[in-house]
Amino acid sequence: MKKYVASNPKAEVIGAALMAYNDAVERDQFIDVLKRYGLTEIDPSKWYPQQLTLDVQKAIKDMPGGSTALVSIGMKIIDTAIFPPMESLEQALGAFASSYPLNFQHQSADDLISATLLDDKHIQVKNSSPHSDEMIYGYVYSMVRRFAPKGSAPVVKFTNLDAVDGDGDTIIDVTWS
Repeated sequence: MKKYVASNPKAEVIGAALMAYNDAVERDQFIDVLKRYGLTEIDPSKWYPQQLTLDVQKAIKDMPGGSTALVSIGMKIIDTAIFPPMESLEQALGAFASSYPLNFQHQSADDLISATLLDDKHIQVKNSSPHSDEMIYGYVYSMVRRFAPKGSAPVVKFTNLDAVDGDGDTIIDVTWS
């Protein structure tokens, strides 16, 4: 799926999922972008155009330090978006598929994020959405930090750095010992 282009012109995201923009550690770095797009005051119950949020992500990406800012936004999503109950790392990463429809509406059928358990200590997350791969990485990292088995040594990495923010699917590998 093409990055930073809405999957459907009518696709929308719930404001609760956008609260991460206001809570991100790097917010001061991209506050001018939020002002430019009218997102300094976000209503958690309002639906916003997906394209608007993708334009914001792209503008942040294009700034110096933009990748780091997008990771910080992704890390905050776990605190603000709507998720089903989760108790394990497998459930948390699997929540991508089940939480996406809770936070988006009118997106195309191929606009999704999925997680596949490859073995008892390896999960692959596939970003088939138009959203920033760095932001999705931040989300995955935050989930791993919160739900990794106690005493484990988790590793989160892109399988192919050259594919990041390209128009194909991006895979993030999560392994732990």
